[in-house]
Amino acid sequence: MNKYILFGLVLIQHLFCVAVLGDELSSDKVRVITGGYEAELARINRTPLKGPRTDAVKAFVDLAAIPYSIEMVIWNRAMKQVKAEPRTLIYPLTRTVEREHYFDWIKEIDTHTYHLLGKAEVRAEILSKEDIISGKYLAICEAATSNCDVLKQFGFPDRAIIRVTGQNAQTMLKLILDGRASFTMEDVEFYHAYVSDSDRDKLVKIGDYSITQRDYLAGYKTEETLKQHLMRFSDQ
Repeated sequence: MNKYILFGLVLIQHLFCVAVLGDELSSDKVRVITGGYEAELARINRTPLKGPRTDAVKAFVDLAAIPYSIEMVIWNRAMKQVKAEPRTLIYPLTRTVEREHYFDWIKEIDTHTYHLLGKAEVRAEILSKEDIISGKYLAICEAATSNCDVLKQFGFPDRAIIRVTGQNAQTMLKLILDGRASFTMEDVEFYHAYVSDSDRDKLVKIGDYSITQRDYLAGYKTEETLKQHLMRFSDQ
């Protein structure tokens, strides 16, 4: 068979499948929720939701040609909602070992580098990684976030990780400055965006310790028809 005819038949079949699935999906909007960095900045600055991750999600779902809405939701609540709603997707969800088998990883949208952060007064040059993760020092993170998973991946024993709920960057900083914990892990630029100018230099990168993870648009026990449709476009 002529290769151009074969290509045409494959293309027609692909477009037919998209059209059929699109009809099946069009009766109900897909709910896309986010409580990540871009959503937090939008709330803090009282500006519209925007940024490269949001742009990537919009471009992907537009390509899949399904009706959707994007909503900003506080992160803990967003995690509960995506687990309860099979037609809800969440971003940016960091793909960690602890989450790997529980979520449907629909589309990679970015990478996220977590730096080990501590008080500016800490003499990083005299601390080895073995010292840091020995259990003598406490690390802090917001519960149900990838930051806690990354601390475990870095090597902090579970007993040395303090998980707090509903805290913002300013509060986390205060807990470290007050001596409640010694370390956290986050992108230093993200951290700087959350706190006031006067606090930016109070928490600094400790050595060259960092972990880079991939961030995704993801679902949890996603409706099968929706998942199959979206996965057709995940490599584009």
